[in-house]
Amino acid sequence: MSDQLSKYVIEFRYRPIASAVDRRGDLADVMTSKSLTEWVIGKDRVDVFNPERNKAIFVSYQNCGIALEGESGSVDSLLTSVQNAVKRLPEQDYQRFGLRLTSYVKTNRPFSSLLKSFQAKLTQENFLNKAPKKVQVDDIALVYDLSAGQEKIHLQVGPMKADQAGGFFSTQEEIPETGVFIDVDIFSQPNPGATFKDARRFVFSARPLAESFCKHVCEIVEAQNAKK
Repeated sequence: MSDQLSKYVIEFRYRPIASAVDRRGDLADVMTSKSLTEWVIGKDRVDVFNPERNKAIFVSYQNCGIALEGESGSVDSLLTSVQNAVKRLPEQDYQRFGLRLTSYVKTNRPFSSLLKSFQAKLTQENFLNKAPKKVQVDDIALVYDLSAGQEKIHLQVGPMKADQAGGFFSTQEEIPETGVFIDVDIFSQPNPGATFKDARRFVFSARPLAESFCKHVCEIVEAQNAKK
């Protein structure tokens, strides 16, 4: 059982390219490799992934990107594979760069205790107690909308149980019964004329930012676990 699960999804959107639909077979041939051996050609996109389905790349008529679960060391090589594929398409007019990091961190505290801690931070009890009926908090999350230069960040942190966390990760490992869920979504609107190199620069900037949020939440959870 792992104490932390992590998943990256990196997506670059561009104006629709109609001719991409006719090049799906060629794209699949370019995208497959020794590690990414499986492929699916859909109606308007190509997905290529490894047998374990924890590493994947995709190219469609309007976006491209990668999905990676577990270790993050393959991000650069997967982006290179995508870059080589989109070279087969007409020039892309990029509209949006996005990086999402989702993590689930094991905690030794029971869910009810974790829920009370988050509820106290949100200080919601005052107005909840004024409801015409007695209400009970079943779930809760801290939500932040942030900015860092041109980058916009949507951050969610909250307690979670294993059955809910299982919907976010494809791992076959046993998932810790109780944990803290962290979801960092960073996106940016590129300047006109942006290229794939600009998309990679975005990842170079956004990735350490997303990882820093997860790292600091993990440190808080670890400190709480150490008290038990």
